[in-house]
Amino acid sequence: MKKYLNLFSIVYALGIILTVLVAFGYVGREVSFVIAGLYMVYIAISPARRGTQLFIALIPFFIALPITESFDNFNTWRICLVVLGIRWAFEKNRLLPMLATARSLASIKNFITTFRLEAAGMLFLALSALSILVGVDYHGGIFRLVYLVNAVMLFIIVRSLMAEKPELLVQFSRSFLLGAVLAVVFGYVQFMAAYFAPAWIFHYWWGMEVSAAQYGKVWGDIVTNQGNTWFSYSGGTLRLRMFSLFPDSHTFPMYIVMALPALFALLYARFQSALPFMGGKRIRGRQLVYLIAGIAAFFLPLILSGTRGIWLASLCPLAAVALLWWTKNGKPYARAMAALVLLFLLLVPVYFAISLFPQFQDSEFSTLASLGRLRSLIDFGETSNAGRVRIWTATFSYIVQQPIWGIGLANYPLILSENPTASLAGSSAHNLYLHIAAVSGVPALTAALWFAWELVWRSLAWVRRFAMSTETVYQVGVLFALAWIGGYLMTDAALFDERALLGFFTMTGISAGLYAARRKK
Repeated sequence: MKKYLNLFSIVYALGIILTVLVAFGYVGREVSFVIAGLYMVYIAISPARRGTQLFIALIPFFIALPITESFDNFNTWRICLVVLGIRWAFEKNRLLPMLATARSLASIKNFITTFRLEAAGMLFLALSALSILVGVDYHGGIFRLVYLVNAVMLFIIVRSLMAEKPELLVQFSRSFLLGAVLAVVFGYVQFMAAYFAPAWIFHYWWGMEVSAAQYGKVWGDIVTNQGNTWFSYSGGTLRLRMFSLFPDSHTFPMYIVMALPALFALLYARFQSALPFMGGKRIRGRQLVYLIAGIAAFFLPLILSGTRGIWLASLCPLAAVALLWWTKNGKPYARAMAALVLLFLLLVPVYFAISLFPQFQDSEFSTLASLGRLRSLIDFGETSNAGRVRIWTATFSYIVQQPIWGIGLANYPLILSENPTASLAGSSAHNLYLHIAAVSGVPALTAALWFAWELVWRSLAWVRRFAMSTETVYQVGVLFALAWIGGYLMTDAALFDERALLGFFTMTGISAGLYAARRKK
C-alpha cells in the first residue's frame, strides 16, 4: 500500500476525480482552477522527472479554464507545461549548457549532422512561422505558432530527461500507459451508456455539458450544433463511435496507437518478451491468454471508434514488417509486428457481433450497420468519402499554385472559401501531408517528412546495432506506431489536435532521448 500511496498518486487521483466531476456537471467549472493549481504546485515542488511523469499521465484529462465568459477554452496543460519547463530548466541549470552545446558546433552543417531529428523539427517550425507573413489571418497564425512552440516544450523536456537517464523509460512508459488505459476505460463506459438513452439526449448532454465543461463553450456549441465525429449512420442505423473524453473519434484512436510502444516496452521489462515469437522467455499458458486478451481489449476501441482510416491504416505496419524482415536482427520483431496486425484484423468480426444490438433507445435493429460502415471504405460515392475527394482536389490545386509558402499558418479554411474561424470546427485538408503543404508550403512538408524519416531510420538502426532489450522493443514499437499513424494521416490531419500532438511529442521525445543517450556512450 505504501508503494502506491504517495504524493504523485494522491495528486493524480484527486485531479482525475475532480476533472470527472467538473466534466459531468457535479461541481462548477470554477473547480478547474483548483485542479490547475494542484498540478502546478506539484510540478513546481517535485523533481522535473516526477513532474513530467504526472504531465504525461494527465494528457487525456487536461481541462479548460473558464477565465472569462468569452475566453473559457485556455487549457490547463499549456500553463502546466510552462511551469514544468521552468522547473526543468533551472533544476540543473540545463538551459545554458544546451545553448552552449549548440554554439560550440562549428557550423550549421555540423549541427544538422549531429542533431538531424532536432534540425528537421526546427526547420519545420521556422518555415511554419515564415508562412504567417503571407497569410490573411495574422492573429490566427501567431496563436497557432505559439500553440506549436508551447507543445514542442514537451518534446524538449522528455528528450532531455531521457538522454540524461535512460532508466526513465519504464517510468515514462507507465505514465503514458496509465493515461491511455484510463481513457480506454472511460471509452468503454461511454460506449455502454449509449444503450440506455435516446440519441438526441446523449448528443445534447455530451455536447452542452461534458464537452463544454472540458473544452469551453465554443467547442460545446460546435459539436452540438455544427458537427462532430461522434456518430456513424451506416446501414440506416445511428451508432455511437467511441471517443472517450477526447474531443472526437479521430484523436482518441491515434492516442491509443501512440501508447503501444509504452505497452510493448513494459511487457518486455516484465516478461523479457513483449510478444510471442520475440525470443527470450516464452510466455505460455494462462499468461499468454491474459496477454492476448489485454492487447485485444486495447485494440478493440480502435475498431469501436468507427474511424475507417484507422481500420484501413492497420495494414500499413506490414510495410514496417517488410523493412524489419530484411534488417539484421529484425526477424523476431517482424514476426511480432505481423502477429499484432493479425490480432487487430481478427477483432473486426467482434465489431460485427457488437453492432447486431442497436444502440440508443430510439434506434432500430439492423444487421447492416457495421457492414455498411466497412463497405464505405471503398465507396467513393459515400458522402464522407466524396467530400474528402473534393477537399483533396481543391487543396492539391492550391499547392500547385502556391508551392513555397502556402496560404499561411491557420489560414487553411480560406482555400475552401470558409471563414478562418472554421479551423476551430476542424476544417482541414483531411490529409496531414496535403494540409502542411497547403498551409506552410512544400518545403515545410519536406521538413516534416525528414523528421518522420529520421525516426524510422533510427528505429531500424537500433535493431541492427543493439541486442533485444526494453529500449530496443520501445524503438520497434515507435516504428509500428509511426507506420499505423502515418497511414491514417493520409485521410486526416488530426495530429495537430492538442492531445494527439502532446502524445506524439511524448512518444518521439522518449525515442529521441534514448538515441541521444546511446550516442553519448
